[in-house]
Amino acid sequence: MPLSPPSLTYLKRVMEILISHNEIGVTNLAMKTRINHQRCNTVLQSLESAGFVISKFDGGNKRFVTLTNAGAKYGTKLMEVDFGSYQTT
Repeated sequence: MPLSPPSLTYLKRVMEILISHNEIGVTNLAMKTRINHQRCNTVLQSLESAGFVISKFDGGNKRFVTLTNAGAKYGTKLMEVDFGSYQTT
């Protein structure tokens, strides 16, 4: 199922932060991307099911995410796309 344009915007925000961090907690990622926690988790679930992100837990309830090699390549390509020129009819 293709992502809608707003979701692509969220995806790009998430990938931008993940590329610049080795590992980051989901709450911190949500704050840095200015995306609410639930939506951030939805984006991360899509990335994880595609094999672009790996989740780890700290032994408690804190979840950390890391890009896979495939995720880093995908994120680099995604950063080259200009979604600002997207127009709907």
